[in-house]
Amino acid sequence: MKLPKPHKPTGEQVRSFVLDVFFCVTGTLIYAAAVIYFVEPMQFVPGGLTTLGMILKYFLGGVLPFLGIGAYTFMLNVPLFLMALKKLGAEFTLKTAAVAGLMALSLDVVDALFTKLNWHYAGDEKLLAAIFGGLFCGIGLGLVFTRGVTTGGSDIVVRLLKLRFPHLSLGRLVLITDATVLLLAGIVYRSMETVLFSMIVVFLDSMGIDYVLKGRSDSKMLLIVTDNHDAVRADIIRELDRGVTLLEAEGGFTGTPKRVLMSVVRAPEVIKVRRIVARYDERPFIIITDSEEVLGEGFKSHQDTM
Repeated sequence: MKLPKPHKPTGEQVRSFVLDVFFCVTGTLIYAAAVIYFVEPMQFVPGGLTTLGMILKYFLGGVLPFLGIGAYTFMLNVPLFLMALKKLGAEFTLKTAAVAGLMALSLDVVDALFTKLNWHYAGDEKLLAAIFGGLFCGIGLGLVFTRGVTTGGSDIVVRLLKLRFPHLSLGRLVLITDATVLLLAGIVYRSMETVLFSMIVVFLDSMGIDYVLKGRSDSKMLLIVTDNHDAVRADIIRELDRGVTLLEAEGGFTGTPKRVLMSVVRAPEVIKVRRIVARYDERPFIIITDSEEVLGEGFKSHQDTM
């Protein structure tokens, strides 16, 4: 019986794997540096299982000094991996376990390095520590999340809770888990200030993640209702080199058939579109909205963002 020949990875698969490794390593190192330099010295917490790892180190550091935040966090993840293996599948669990292990290693290596070099935030401004700690934590996690993987911890908890309580939204479950962890940290450190500053860290953490994943969108979508839609469409295409989509519509009050122009342009181009419309219609109806992310010709490539 002949054994099947091993599958040779394609160039695209190799490229994707290299990018996965690069983004995950870079992201976990940035996150670890933010936690060790800004967050831990101020007794703030970044949310998730990292917080529980910090609490365990706080209590057991004198007894088990050789174990760092990363080791405790990974140990807390182990029972979650076992539950996820059964409920969420082997592929998700193995990828998550690998990244969680990388995160744990990054936390402990950075902690040892910064301790040796005495690199810790030594300022008196706790607000600055919370702001920069939260932002850099978010940037680090965002780099990891761009590759479609997670670091385990609260993400597994939320997914498992969603299976148990399907009527609750993911946002509400995330809020419940983060609030529980922050309150626990406040009780352990006996400081409401810890809770309040940690809320800033968690909030800016989420902003940093969103910024990395979605970027700063400067794109606008316009919906234009005008009787001179053919002329407006032609000028937008010719002068701005932007695509225009025609949508069939009907006036809700009059029942008159309408054609709505839909176009996505850069923010500075909005005024140009409005001037084009004004050439042909003194009283157009225009809706302008922010576009969170635009993929396609003239904007970001769909393939490059996967």
